[in-house]
Amino acid sequence: MMTVPIKSYGKFDLFWIVFAIFVRINSGTMPLFKKKIPESLGRSVFGLRFPHPVGITPGADPYGKKYNSFRSFSFVEIGPLSPSEELRDTLSGASSTSLKEAILNIRKHPPRTLLAANIAPLTNAPDCESVTHDLLQSFTFMYDFADLFIIDTFRKNNDGVAPLQSAEFLSESMDALIDMRFCYDNYKPILIRVDNNIRQGSLAGLL
Repeated sequence: MMTVPIKSYGKFDLFWIVFAIFVRINSGTMPLFKKKIPESLGRSVFGLRFPHPVGITPGADPYGKKYNSFRSFSFVEIGPLSPSEELRDTLSGASSTSLKEAILNIRKHPPRTLLAANIAPLTNAPDCESVTHDLLQSFTFMYDFADLFIIDTFRKNNDGVAPLQSAEFLSESMDALIDMRFCYDNYKPILIRVDNNIRQGSLAGLL
């Protein structure tokens, strides 16, 4: 049995040690728990069935490479996925490196859990129209591969501004995404994530 000298590691190091062990357990290379998840933990939300209420948010899998390593979670959020600058004004062809990699990986390794695509505008999007086009591009490319979509309103651009915290930007972008969704036969939910520190008045204005 391996022992880890706790005092020689900082909290950050210990987090990644535990995280690495969890990934190995979760991926089946280090089986530990074989009990089935109780069906009573399952929830049906947005037309999707979640086996339990615990998912994983982006950061752990920005390029859509590790989602099957987290298959014990009820969903895995990949991204944020943004389009390439040279293709900003068109919805044809492949886009950003992360988006390309995610699509190629999903085609090669079908997800074993629900997949949430976190889509975002480029950090140098200059205006409302560019933000909307960026979101539409990622949305259309990922529609056949993701089970649901998540948009962060607090994602900042190069100027330190979060454009989607503007009611105008968010409203126009959401209208465009919803209109585009009508072009597809299957419905997929679009969720909006807001900053925990946002004021109640500002939140009411966004909604």
